[in-house]
Amino acid sequence: MKNNEKINYIHDFLTKNRLKLSIGESITGGKISAIITDFPGASDYFRGGIVSYTKIAKKKLLKVSAAKLRHLTAYNEEIAVLMALGARKVLGAHISVGVTGLAGPNRDNAPDGVEVGDVFFAIALNRHKVIKKKISFSGSREEIRNASALAAIDLLYECISSNEDLILRLYKRKWVKG
Repeated sequence: MKNNEKINYIHDFLTKNRLKLSIGESITGGKISAIITDFPGASDYFRGGIVSYTKIAKKKLLKVSAAKLRHLTAYNEEIAVLMALGARKVLGAHISVGVTGLAGPNRDNAPDGVEVGDVFFAIALNRHKVIKKKISFSGSREEIRNASALAAIDLLYECISSNEDLILRLYKRKWVKG
């Protein structure tokens, strides 16, 4: 399935079921939000995206705990989860995406075990149901960032399409057919 078809599916599902989406992104620098808003009608379901590129932005804008950032660093699956949950809460969305990782070109300040190209994704379907994934990309900094944004869209599509019934039960919605 092409990216346009995935975005159209996400748009249709969220719009018809009156569900809202938010994004908390770091490594992608707003690219995920840009992909979503490139499609007409995104304002029907997209509450917004928060680019939290630094630890202080993650703390102040997404309410990620300073202690967690110190202990775990910003390149971590749990931080991606906290970013998704933070964006969900701050922007008042039902479903949210959190993405953080290391684009390089070097490993400055990266903890042991995290390499350039390691990206951590979280899709929060609600406060308790969060799907996590780590993907390791290769290439230039820009290639890693672009691949991360596209992977976030793919993961969001996969999470929604494979959990439609659960999502509708969570939010007490009945599927509205197109």
